[in-house]
Amino acid sequence: ELVAFDLEESLHGGSEALARMMAQDQADVAGMISLEMLGFRSTAPGSQKIPAQLAKAMPRLAKELDQRKHRGDFIAAISNAGGKLWFESLVSSIREAGVPVVPIEVSGKLLAEPALRRSDHAPFWDEGFPAVVLTDTAEHRNARYHTPGDTPDTLDYDFMAGVVTVPRTGGNGRRWQGAASSTRCSRRGPRPRTPRSRS
Repeated sequence: ELVAFDLEESLHGGSEALARMMAQDQADVAGMISLEMLGFRSTAPGSQKIPAQLAKAMPRLAKELDQRKHRGDFIAAISNAGGKLWFESLVSSIREAGVPVVPIEVSGKLLAEPALRRSDHAPFWDEGFPAVVLTDTAEHRNARYHTPGDTPDTLDYDFMAGVVTVPRTGGNGRRWQGAASSTRCSRRGPRPRTPRSRS
């Protein structure tokens, strides 16, 4: 299913309502993909920033960005640990499509980290569903984010197209099992609750 949520900037109102409803219905969810900011790419060294609290809490991520010379030329794929196999399948498909990707697996206290909860995937995490947000990291790369200068001509449409075709086809035209905002049955039993936090 493809779902367009409203109220994302108002504490995830739309996605929170759907995630809560699905949890109440005990829906079996293959996985949820949130397509966040996707179109800004920079190959300039130093163009990619990381919040200080994340660099401290996630030293492996900080090291990978150092190795990349902090170039903002990738898509971040941020997922809760509950969808690990599903997440790995998606990351592999993105790479097969030729898009650089940095996978970020989140669990424990980091599920409540505001910097990792800034889109419609967060309510699904809270209900224990496997979910991933694909993002160019917004203002941590794009200095024009939420300014009048954030115009269509500043975006990389080939980069964006390489990302958005993956959830439907899985790269190389293959049908990927677990399409965007999918509600296909694949996981049963009680779902663990994760800590709630507002960003």
